[in-house]
Amino acid sequence: MGVNCARYVPAVKRVIYSAFDFNFGFDAARLARADGNPPLLHNLGDLLVDNVEKPFLSRVSNDNIYMYIYCMDLDGFPFLEENDYLLNRLVVNKHYSEGVDQYAQNTAGGRIRFKTDSPTIDIKITLDKPIFVPWASHYSTAGTDVYKIVDGERIWLATISPYSENERNLNQNITVGNGAEMTDIVIYLPQYAQIDNFEIGLEKGSHIASPTPYTIEKPIVFYGSSITQGSSASRSGLSLPALVANRRDADFVNFGFSGFARGEQSVAEEITRIDMSAFVMEYDHNADTPEDLAKTHYAFYKTVRDAHSKVPIVMLSRISGGYSISESEAAERTDIIRQTYERAKSDGDNNVFLIDGSNLFLKNAEFYLADGKHPNDLGMTVIAEAIEKCLGALEK
Repeated sequence: MGVNCARYVPAVKRVIYSAFDFNFGFDAARLARADGNPPLLHNLGDLLVDNVEKPFLSRVSNDNIYMYIYCMDLDGFPFLEENDYLLNRLVVNKHYSEGVDQYAQNTAGGRIRFKTDSPTIDIKITLDKPIFVPWASHYSTAGTDVYKIVDGERIWLATISPYSENERNLNQNITVGNGAEMTDIVIYLPQYAQIDNFEIGLEKGSHIASPTPYTIEKPIVFYGSSITQGSSASRSGLSLPALVANRRDADFVNFGFSGFARGEQSVAEEITRIDMSAFVMEYDHNADTPEDLAKTHYAFYKTVRDAHSKVPIVMLSRISGGYSISESEAAERTDIIRQTYERAKSDGDNNVFLIDGSNLFLKNAEFYLADGKHPNDLGMTVIAEAIEKCLGALEK
């Protein structure tokens, strides 16, 4: 007997669609979740994909059953329910700067997770507003990164990416294995794009189930610049937050706002609402001047610390002094961050850490930076290692 998903369709809500709205089927699945229903997979064990029904069923082909992602775990969107399951990283319709509001719609740090024994996965994506930048590849900004988990280790399977800003409809069939056992799948969403439609096709006769829980279920929360958002990591699964979280098998939230992370209290207040395991702040690069950094840095730290008295807080200073700005200005900025750190310590905060970015790369910094500002994969790995060493034991 099929799972009766008809009960998930909202009976009262009416939505007026225009040419600019989500795909109707995708949006119907979203509204099913927004109507208060849990992911389809929860508490159902292994579900035969042939039994998936609307609104989570997209369509059926000769070989595959296609489902909308709203029947799966969606991580990295802490206000998902409050936002009626729109894939926005901050609460919609609140006052932020225009830049933060724009970049919050990018799905950086968003992940789709599930288990399946399907030998292949067929993924169909419709992107909206992918951003291409000169210092990063299209794989980095608009690519969707797909992994399987084997014995606790991520194994890369594919990256699905457009090759131009005009290419919006993507499709790729990915081999997972022989279908002999249930395998965890993690799909990292694009760092600089929005999603209009996302379907996952699994082979008929296969099963789908909830993913293995994280070891650290309380997320590590990151706030910062384009470096945090993931710019110049070669793929979304290799962003700084993804690398740190993967080392701890932790959930994470990416509040990277490229060019617009300027220590806004409105963002800090939203961050305080998240039940987190750790907090990493890196926004020196987006403060226009040292004076702007000095006006906001301690206040941003204090807002988060007052709400979360015990979690580790890691502060990172600029990594590109001598390249993006002069070494003397970089030192001035680091001193401002150090003042926040020392004031916190003098107030009795023994769970705050400072990473001096100027010490991370030392010689041959050009090997670690894609353009003199943004770290490449090697640079991201070095920073991730430094952050991970600061975290200690995290609350699960």
